Amino acid sequence: MAKTVKTLAMNQHDAPVLTIQCDWEDFIEIPNKRVWLSRKCRRESGLHTALFNTNNGIQCDCPDFTAALGRNSLCVKYNVDGNVCRFIPAFQMFSNIHKSSVLSLDVADGGLGVSSCTDGKLLVWDNNTGEVSNIF
Repeated sequence: MAKTVKTLAMNQHDAPVLTIQCDWEDFIEIPNKRVWLSRKCRRESGLHTALFNTNNGIQCDCPDFTAALGRNSLCVKYNVDGNVCRFIPAFQMFSNIHKSSVLSLDVADGGLGVSSCTDGKLLVWDNNTGEVSNIF
């Protein structure tokens, strides 16, 4: 599953979406690991690149992007429009919520998570325990 973050823009429906390889957290720990990154706007072709963690910092295949490691995070900037996205690794994982591939996911500070999957289900769950409270 890829992690997707929508950045803020004047018209949210036209906002760019950055998607990063799902196991990107390993990228922080493993030198020379490569992860893919994609940027897509509505009605535009997608832009795909790779990031590398090197001894000289984060390198990118595409000059339109710059990236830097923060404290347990990865900050990616699209240099063309200045949009910045910070990816933060999961601190807890639940493998028993969905039986099929997850399409989207969001969590709230109040303790609830919501996610949808390829079998057409939308689940609401406790983001502390992983216990499902509603299935739609």
